Amino acid sequence: MEEDHNGAASGCGNMVAGALTGQAVQAGLIRGDIHFHSSVGAAPYPPPRQVPHSSGHFTGRVAEIDLLNALRTDHQTRRLVLAMSGLGGVGKSTLARRWLHQIWPHTGDGQFYAELGGFSGGSPASPTKVLAGFLRSMGVGEEQIPADLADRAALFRTLTADKAVAVLLDDAATAAQVRPLLPSSSRSVVVVTSRMRLVGLSLEGCRFVELRPLDESSSVELLTNIVGAQRTDAEPAVTTALARQCAGLPVALSVAGARLAARPRQPIRRLVAELSSSDKRLSRLAVDAMSVDAVFDLSYRNLEPEVAEVYRLVGWHPGREYGAAVIAAVAGLPVDVVEELLAGLAEASMLEEPAEGRFRQHDLLRLHAAAQCDHARGVQWVRAMAEYYLRRAVGADLVVVPLRPRVGPVYATARSAPPAFDSAAAALGWLRLERENLSVVLEQAVQHEWFELAWQLSESLWGLFLHSRRAEESLAAIRLGIDAARRCGHVLGEATLMGQEVFVLLEIGSTDAALQSGTEALTLAHRVGDRQLEASALAHLGEAARKRCHFTDALDYLRRSLDLEEGPGATRGAAFRHRSIARVLLDLDRVDEAIEEFECARRLLTAIPDQVGAARIAMFLGGARLRAGRPTEAESALAEALTVMESGGSPFYQAEAHRGLGEVAEYRGDQAKAEHHYRRALDLYGGARMSPKSEIVQAALERLRVADIDAVGESPGPDTPGSSPTDIL
Repeated sequence: MEEDHNGAASGCGNMVAGALTGQAVQAGLIRGDIHFHSSVGAAPYPPPRQVPHSSGHFTGRVAEIDLLNALRTDHQTRRLVLAMSGLGGVGKSTLARRWLHQIWPHTGDGQFYAELGGFSGGSPASPTKVLAGFLRSMGVGEEQIPADLADRAALFRTLTADKAVAVLLDDAATAAQVRPLLPSSSRSVVVVTSRMRLVGLSLEGCRFVELRPLDESSSVELLTNIVGAQRTDAEPAVTTALARQCAGLPVALSVAGARLAARPRQPIRRLVAELSSSDKRLSRLAVDAMSVDAVFDLSYRNLEPEVAEVYRLVGWHPGREYGAAVIAAVAGLPVDVVEELLAGLAEASMLEEPAEGRFRQHDLLRLHAAAQCDHARGVQWVRAMAEYYLRRAVGADLVVVPLRPRVGPVYATARSAPPAFDSAAAALGWLRLERENLSVVLEQAVQHEWFELAWQLSESLWGLFLHSRRAEESLAAIRLGIDAARRCGHVLGEATLMGQEVFVLLEIGSTDAALQSGTEALTLAHRVGDRQLEASALAHLGEAARKRCHFTDALDYLRRSLDLEEGPGATRGAAFRHRSIARVLLDLDRVDEAIEEFECARRLLTAIPDQVGAARIAMFLGGARLRAGRPTEAESALAEALTVMESGGSPFYQAEAHRGLGEVAEYRGDQAKAEHHYRRALDLYGGARMSPKSEIVQAALERLRVADIDAVGESPGPDTPGSSPTDIL
């Protein structure tokens, strides 16, 4: 059997002439005097089996094949049309071929295949010509094939009306190209592959399947199948590194494997070294006429000019995932226009949309996109994106912690503008959503030596830390900011960030390092003559002394700090000094004095007003009142704090409030209520990845499990300093 250039098999004989003539005449498509080129007694024409075999190295896709089988089972009494989409080289055709060969027993009346050439670099195949091939493969003579597309489609539907057939339409360009090629049989299966989503096929009852790159395990398995287990087993870590460089894309893995197979004595590590440079990776992923770059080029050349421009731009985005707003800001276009352009890229499988309004690119596709414009322009785009993220982070930080002193110049501009977010919850939500992008942008700003931008971005992340407590991550960002401030000579910025560094070091228990940084921060504050910074540095030294159980020194530092907190804007600082003094007093078991200091701090913050700050103090106050044996007053303060923290969207402080309420319930002997609050706290800590705090709550739950609470009013839990919400920084 020969094949025409569309891949549809050409016929050299006819199906049973009487059956064909009867069906066709009934359909009114073929005249009753049509002549068939068959002789009396000729054998029936064999059913077409045109679907090519898949690669001999087919790997993985177990979940995808299970899904396809489940869909076929669901459609046993009606036609199944599947549209399989995904970026070029992801393995759509290979999977479709593999599956259709597996289900041959269920489609034994024929399997048809056509290469539609939607992204072949040439003109897409004509449905009229494809149908001629299908009809010839069924034994229809050349002179009996209608000239008109609609008549050919109708004849194809007629001849397959009662048949169990499968049709693979590979590399489709549009839904319109596919629609005339669909059989009508209720026992038919149609698989359409395309880089486009072909949403127009939904009118045909189509089911859509989006194919993703292979996972790491399957990627390694594919490489092993191509180059042999002896080589991959000899370099397992390097093989995994190669799989990651190919980012799970089967075409890239196949090219890499082919290169290695052609050089059986070459170690895998040599190819990994060649691919280590992202600038050269795509050009090196090529063998003979097969190239990952060329596969992507076919999609790129089909883009409209404005879509292509956005494609180039997103290739330079520093992070993996982003929204339309940052792209719109850099492109100078309205957000809704950019959303449409990004949606167009997603339709073409050149972007993924992991969540509504969020987009990301495959790693190799990012390299391709970035390479489509000159480097200088790309760096300009990166700078513009960094400036956008700085402005937005500053705006969010001002809403999350509105009264905290800042020194970055961008804050001065932002304070005079309308609030960037409607609420603290919305601002904190944006910071959490863009957290990874903000970290990457900060790193790139340092790499490009945009030091003024870098240290301000570092400063803007403080509110995010306070409400998420990702200590190690925040410490890395702060230290990048300190170095950037030093390199551009901004001493005030350096001193501010050093104060933040001390805070985080104390949070993770690095007391010695905190003392060293705190002393240096105090020196810098003296140098710039900033009383608030000096007060903050003294307060941090006081906290470090408290952590070392040097309570007299701690009170001395804190009272010196309080003496400096005077004048406009100093009320908030004074409140936190009173809070810190109260904590030392608790450590000294001077509980009543501590409660007075906490109440003073809360009054100061309420008067400003700083609702969130006052709520934080209320949690300390609740713990102190419980220490004093006043559970009702403790519960009141903690419940008040929880209400504020829930409205602000901070999981960390909500967890702290629940933990305090759990301790109150445990004190009262209400085991069920205590367990409820502890479990809620554990969930919230888990969301914020606060493992040290989680351990405290887990210990409390274990205590509830084994404790025999005998009488209301007894407290089986620990009452040592640092075991309750009074240990919140």
